[in-house]
Amino acid sequence: MKMNLSKAVDFYLETRRSLGFALRQVGVELRSLVRYAQEVDHTGPLTSCLIVNWARQPQQCAPSYHALRFEIGRRFAQFWLSHEPRTEVPPLGRLGPLYARRAVHIYTPEEVGALMHAASELGSIHPLRRSTFCTVVALLDCTGLRISEALGLNEQDIDWSAGVLTIRDTKGGHSRLVPVHASTLDALERYRRLRKKALQSRSISRLFVSWRGWTRRLQKQCQPVPHCATVGSLLMCSVIPRPCTCCSQGWTWRRSPCGWAMRAR
Repeated sequence: MKMNLSKAVDFYLETRRSLGFALRQVGVELRSLVRYAQEVDHTGPLTSCLIVNWARQPQQCAPSYHALRFEIGRRFAQFWLSHEPRTEVPPLGRLGPLYARRAVHIYTPEEVGALMHAASELGSIHPLRRSTFCTVVALLDCTGLRISEALGLNEQDIDWSAGVLTIRDTKGGHSRLVPVHASTLDALERYRRLRKKALQSRSISRLFVSWRGWTRRLQKQCQPVPHCATVGSLLMCSVIPRPCTCCSQGWTWRRSPCGWAMRAR
C-alpha cells in the first residue's frame, strides 16, 4: 500500500480507534514522528534509525519517556509492516525498559501503629480530621485497598448487614467485593456518626471527607509523596498494605494496631 507517513499514521489511529482504543497520547506522539520526519527530510519507508532518533527527542527528557516514545513508534512499525514490506521494525527494548517501578515498601505493624498514633495527634479543633486519617489508614491496613479506592468509597458502597465493601471502577475499570470484619464495620460506623455530626445538614456521598466536608482537598492530602523522613509526614503517603485475601488461602484474622486485619498464618 503506497501511502506517505502522515496518511499511514492517520490510517493506523483510525483502525485502532475503531476497535475501542482511545490512543490520545499515542496520537500526539505519532504526529510528532511525522513532523520530525519532515524536519529531517526523511523519504522512503519507515526505518529503525528514524524511530530511534525521533524517540530520543527532546534529549533533556527522562529515559523512561524516550523508551515510551520508542515503544509507540515500534508498535506502529509492526502494524505498518503488513502494508509496507520495506518497513523496519526496531528490536524490543532498544532504549531501555518502558516502566521503572518504585520499590515496594511493606509497612510493619510498628510503622502502622506509628501512623495511627500520629493521626490521633492531628489537632483537637476539628476532630473529624484526625478521625478521617485514622480510619483511612486503618481501612488500608485491614483490607489491602489502594488509596484511591478507599477515598472513592461512597456510603452506599457499604453493605452493613453482609459486611462487604463494593469497590467501584478500580484498576482496569472493574469492580469487586471486599469482605470486612465486624470490628471494621464498627470503626466505619463510628466514623460515619462523627462525619454526620460534623457535616450537619449537608449531603455528601463520599464516605471520607476533610474537616470542611471537601473530598478534593482530602484527595490532595493523601497523594503519594517521595520518601518521608518523619512519622507525621507519612500520613500524606499512600500506605502500601500487606496482601489481603480470604482465610481459605492461608490467611487468618488477627489483631492489628487498627482493629482486626488479615495476616499470614
